[in-house]
Parts: sequence; structure tokens; C-alpha cells
Amino acid sequence: VTLAKLAAGTDGELITWDASGDPAAVAVGTATHVLTSNGAGAAPTFQAAGGGAWSVVTETSFSAVATFDVTGMNNLWRRLLIEYTIQAGKPTFTILDSGGSPVTAEYDWGFRGFYSYNAANLVYETAQNDTEVELMKDTGTTFGNVYIDMIISPTGTSETQHCHWSATLSAASGVEHFVHGATGCETADTTNINGLRFDCTTGNLTGKYWLLEMSG
Repeated sequence: VTLAKLAAGTDGELITWDASGDPAAVAVGTATHVLTSNGAGAAPTFQAAGGGAWSVVTETSFSAVATFDVTGMNNLWRRLLIEYTIQAGKPTFTILDSGGSPVTAEYDWGFRGFYSYNAANLVYETAQNDTEVELMKDTGTTFGNVYIDMIISPTGTSETQHCHWSATLSAASGVEHFVHGATGCETADTTNINGLRFDCTTGNLTGKYWLLEMSG
């Protein structure tokens, strides 16, 4: 059938077939909408493009543990949100490789930066060849709640790998501390990072974490 033999239609519509196998038209979409499949047995429709929302991949609770690991972060578009409480000591985290083991100090892993909102505990530090990142250096403060937003990227074996994070720590006195930093390594490192290990110097951890992934 040539185009000349087709019946006249509406500009912007597309031809499809309905559930009975008869020809049908896909209604005109709105500007910037994309043609979207609605699965077998249903006609496609024009819909707004995905907005790149974060969806939950893993939601895990933990209670009264000395340490816990978060794995499955070997994806550029994954993000980690953590909320937990500590009994005493300083909250820390360690980078894990794809085998679940802490990354060693080689290749300058452990660069870190700190900033605390509390002027009395203002800390900024850079360090090389360190396997553990301390979220707060102040040993005189006991923190109750810790909230962390973290992204690791990329996770290949030839790129510069880095971890960006920000945290809010609530001290026993009610004063909140805001901490920001980055952890990374040189391009020479061939370790494929895949996760993080969280712990504190004393006491236990109780809370929940969400591993998110960008979709759309």
C-alpha cells in the first residue's frame, strides 16, 4: 500500500493495531513527549520523558552492631543515604573493594576534608595513605545521630575513583555539626571499589540505610 492510498489522518498521529488486530491511530502527544510502550496487547502512547528520579534499590535496617557494610555501589548512578545512632566514639567509614575487603593505603587512598559548623571544633585535614576516614576528629564530643549522603564514582579500574560525602552529626549537647569531604585515589590504582564499611571507635550502631539508583 502506497502513501497515496492511505486515508487522510491527523498530523502527529501514528498507525498501530488494536487488540482485535485492526488498524488504529496513536493519539497526538504533547510537545517534548516521547512514544512509550505500554506492554503487549496495549497500544503505545505519548508520555512525558522520565525525569531521572532516584529509586530505592536496597533498604536495610541494622541494630546494635559494631560495624556494618554497604555493598553493591559499583554503579556510577548509585547513591547512599544513611541514618544511624552511635553510643560513643567517632563515626568512621572505610572504602571496600569488589571482594568486600578494606582498600589498603596504597595509591594515596584516604585524602579527606572536614568542616564543622561548630567553630570550637572546626577541623580541616588532608591525609594520604590512610585507610579510614573519620567523620569528626573531636574526641571530646559524643554524637547521637549521624546522617550521611554519599556518592562513589566512577568504579572502573583505570579512572580516578572518588567518594563525595556530606554528613550531619548531632552532638549530645544538641549542637549539630555539618561535615563535608572527599576521598579518592590516583589513576594508578586498579582496585574496583564496591562499597563502604561503617563503624565507631566504641559502642554499637543502630539505624537504616538506603541504596538509591538514578532511573529514567
